[in-house]
Amino acid sequence: MVRDERRLRRQKDFRAAYAGGKKVFGRYVVVFYRKNDTDFNRYGVVASKKIGKAVVRNKWKRRARELIREFNGRMRQGFDVVVLGRPGVKDASFAQITKDMDGIIKRAGLYL
Repeated sequence: MVRDERRLRRQKDFRAAYAGGKKVFGRYVVVFYRKNDTDFNRYGVVASKKIGKAVVRNKWKRRARELIREFNGRMRQGFDVVVLGRPGVKDASFAQITKDMDGIIKRAGLYL
């Protein structure tokens, strides 16, 4: 679980990442990111109703939090990152989503 101070919670933080940041699209995931004023990354996970019903959305959010936990140590710090699941994420395996996320982070230049 991501600690409270490392979570995006307020709507204005999400909007700032959407409007003022950059975005990178993958097959299953879209990542929005922008610089913040801290020396650590803050994360938000979005699961819209386009993904599916509540059970499917909650599964996606659990997977996304695990991806964040896995990738955070290898990423540059000081960003607000919003991870959004695309509709195809419900049929993808965790390995496929991990590979997609890895490619997105590389293309965004967020690796150390």
